[in-house]
Amino acid sequence: MFPRLFLPSALLLFAAVATAQPQRARGNPLETVAKFLDLSQTQVDQLKDLLEERKAKTAGIRESLQKERADLREMMNSTSPNPTLVGEAYIRIHRLRQQLADAQQAFMDSFEKILSEEQKARLKAIQRARRIAPFLRAFRALWIN
Repeated sequence: MFPRLFLPSALLLFAAVATAQPQRARGNPLETVAKFLDLSQTQVDQLKDLLEERKAKTAGIRESLQKERADLREMMNSTSPNPTLVGEAYIRIHRLRQQLADAQQAFMDSFEKILSEEQKARLKAIQRARRIAPFLRAFRALWIN
């Protein structure tokens, strides 16, 4: 019964807050997430470790991606870009972006493993709300809320 009532309530709450104020949550994002998901101190510590691990895994990838993008921009701004080099750069960028996506998925898988079923339901509600958030402004503009 709780999950059935929680999701619609969470979505309505999110919609009301999102349309009322176009601001982001204030304060420390980690504290906000911990409060919303009702994380224990042990879970907060585990989340901090996971965040640090993700940061360490992705730092080099992000640096490489930034360099590859700069190189691609430079190639594209030249008078006669070499199509082969441009294509190879694009492929390298695609692979780096995939590595970032894989690291994010590994992070999310690990994060979800430390959550209870109720916490997972709350996380899923936020993920669903994030997908509908771009449409809220249009509904508010038409006074459909």
